[in-house]
Amino acid sequence: MALLIGGIGLLKLKQGARVLSICAAASVIAWAFVGTVVGYFLFYPQFLRMMEGQKDVAAHLIGSIIGTSIGLLFRLGYLVVLIIFLNLNSIKSQFGTSDSHSH
Repeated sequence: MALLIGGIGLLKLKQGARVLSICAAASVIAWAFVGTVVGYFLFYPQFLRMMEGQKDVAAHLIGSIIGTSIGLLFRLGYLVVLIIFLNLNSIKSQFGTSDSHSH
């Protein structure tokens, strides 16, 4: 929701929307890593135990994990590009802020 609100504000070149978008993107990235670690250490061992002797189900599970991982990489890539883009001086100047004037 924060990215949606921030995106609308970005279209209107609102400085607060730029900050909101950067913070929201950073928090989504952080939670993605937390979720990955929790999933790997808590759920993955349980899935392995459940799948013992069920090769057809295990293959489906592995395919799902690969698909989810690829989707996560694209999502994280977009958010990293967003953070980099919104921190460029040429973009900051459009929002009325630039670090180049503070030196």
